[in-house]
Amino acid sequence: MKKINLLFSILITITFISCDKGSQNDLLSPNNSGITGKSGSLARYCIAENFLYIVDESKLHVYTLANPSKPTKTSEKDMGFGIETIFYYQQYLYIGSNNGMIICSLTDPANPTVVSTYSHIVSCDPVVVQENYAYITLRTGTNCARGLNQLEVIDISSKSDPQFIKAIPMKNPWGLGVDGTHLFVCDNAESIAYFDISNPANPILKNTFANIFAFDLIPSNNLLITTGKEGIKQYDYSNLPTSLNLLSKIEIGK
Repeated sequence: MKKINLLFSILITITFISCDKGSQNDLLSPNNSGITGKSGSLARYCIAENFLYIVDESKLHVYTLANPSKPTKTSEKDMGFGIETIFYYQQYLYIGSNNGMIICSLTDPANPTVVSTYSHIVSCDPVVVQENYAYITLRTGTNCARGLNQLEVIDISSKSDPQFIKAIPMKNPWGLGVDGTHLFVCDNAESIAYFDISNPANPILKNTFANIFAFDLIPSNNLLITTGKEGIKQYDYSNLPTSLNLLSKIEIGK
């Protein structure tokens, strides 16, 4: 578990470095006025609007980065039990838990407020968001024995009233990522399923790329960064749905 957490941390750090270099991969907030990163779906922390947000098993911890060398805690909120992941998108935090997705408003970024909760059967639950849709993977696992193995599509056009759209069966989905009309899902930690979301409410499976051992990923502007048991890899996905072309690899723990 420690090795997996290290991989996730390195993946997020790489993304933040690309933000600092002025990347055009849509990794910065629209007004470019604050520190904002694009993290993987299994992340337990994220940076948005000059604040650091961290989740543990039951709480959301908020730190101001007004002085980046000395983060200062501004608030702490109870989120319930089984909190697993956090994802930032357009002034909202989307927190994945064992039994649902919690949406928090950052109207006051130092003091997030819960807007709504979307509930599902007990299952491990990362989430990513684009425009008016959230994509959630549910999987069985050590702590999620009663769960399902599927991809869910949720309409979040009303943040206070998320609506289930559809579920797509999968083997054992882990992390996922979305970029434009592309949705990638790590399935069974040994392949990547690629969905066309030209219609965002109806993902269409176009290809499954076998023997890519990934737990989580970040897609942006034809560059896919994955992390898994073989380390961190970069792929070019400009030739979808036909191929993912390996660009580089960093081995971890060897």
